[in-house]
Amino acid sequence: EDVGLYRVAQRGAELVMLILIAIEMVIGPTISKLYTEGKMQKLQRMVTISVRAVLILSFPFAFGLIIFGYRIVPFIFGEEFAPSVVPLAILCGSWLVVAGMGSGSELLNMTGHERDAAKATALSATTNVILNSIFIPIWGLEGAAIATGISIILRSLLMAVWVTRRIGIHATVLSRLN
Repeated sequence: EDVGLYRVAQRGAELVMLILIAIEMVIGPTISKLYTEGKMQKLQRMVTISVRAVLILSFPFAFGLIIFGYRIVPFIFGEEFAPSVVPLAILCGSWLVVAGMGSGSELLNMTGHERDAAKATALSATTNVILNSIFIPIWGLEGAAIATGISIILRSLLMAVWVTRRIGIHATVLSRLN
């Protein structure tokens, strides 16, 4: 039963990250091209514009699901799925933070730093398993959502830091537009 409830929250929160995935698919080849050509200012500008676009476009989905999830979930799935509303809000908030951290995975993968992306993913997965084993017995569905939220934010934070260190690009929404 809990798995089904969590699955609803997870699927709803995935709407928030769809925009990030779509934009990453579009900018991926350009990241590689600009990096290879050494056009770092153009790369920084594109990354800054894209992360801001992702955040602006993701915000209404996240906000809508966080604020109106208590109506949306029962309407779409039925009243028995109402307990998935709080995990949905936690996951949506987490994905919104991730959206603001930029396309670290795409930047690392398209510039020859795949190992860093893999390390961040492995560390995030390990963190998720550990936190789930601690949080689920205490807080149930909400604990699972908190563990996952911390893990995906950790992954994005690590990638944002490594993108800055490895290629000198600031990938977050806080980067300056040159």
